[in-house]
Amino acid sequence: MSVIKTDLDLSNVFGEFIYDCYTTGVEFINIHPDYALLKFRDILSNLVVSIADRSKVEVSTQRLFDQIDYLHDCQIISWSLKDRLHEARKLGNLGVHKEHSQAKDVQFSKDRKNALIEKANHARELILEIFEDALVFFGYNQPVENIERIAVKVQEYKEVIFRALTSNDKRDKLQAGIILENIAEESMPDDSLVVSSALFFHYESIYKVAASFYEAAYKISANVDGRFNSLALKGGSTSELAVTRKYGDLEPLFRFSVLQSEGRLGFREEV
Repeated sequence: MSVIKTDLDLSNVFGEFIYDCYTTGVEFINIHPDYALLKFRDILSNLVVSIADRSKVEVSTQRLFDQIDYLHDCQIISWSLKDRLHEARKLGNLGVHKEHSQAKDVQFSKDRKNALIEKANHARELILEIFEDALVFFGYNQPVENIERIAVKVQEYKEVIFRALTSNDKRDKLQAGIILENIAEESMPDDSLVVSSALFFHYESIYKVAASFYEAAYKISANVDGRFNSLALKGGSTSELAVTRKYGDLEPLFRFSVLQSEGRLGFREEV
């Protein structure tokens, strides 16, 4: 059993999904705290289900609130762990239920972002405390002390976007789409103002580029080439569309669908 010295070591105990959510959350705390909080909430959802599975308990509800309470009622988790899970859940909900001001007030947006950065940092510390409490469910019985917080490289807008343009990594594409969408949302003027056609097309183009990154992330995640032979041997459908629908990650698909449903992508007209 490997020795846990850093927060990254600690998150890695719980599997690839949780490790990826934790590192992504930390990377985005200062530039997109909403997304960081969402990733921390994803950790909670996955961890609670894993604890239930490892404890041979069937949880029928899909609500995270009820799942946490149920594990406590079954005497699987302690009161202190239940309390931390709920506190982290409430913070994570700030990333799920994003607030929008009626007026695009610059100072309001800055104040809100700073407040969310503070909450995201607090959520990170809560997650680490939860990890320490949950180690026993994953067969790790050694005490952990003085966990070092690794300074995960903070993402820069231009760096992430350039990386997404020059690689075929699904994670790079997804992160670039999120950043572009955030840029458009933070800089778009108040809806009540009259916006010039040039400015409208400018913002629409940002959303379209974000959507193209989401679409690419979704399709790349399905690993179409790698699955063709396997599906052909089993007699399954080997069309690109069928494989993508079956194996593509849902997050980029969801984000693309939201932009489309909100009319952010405009109409496709012949140029």
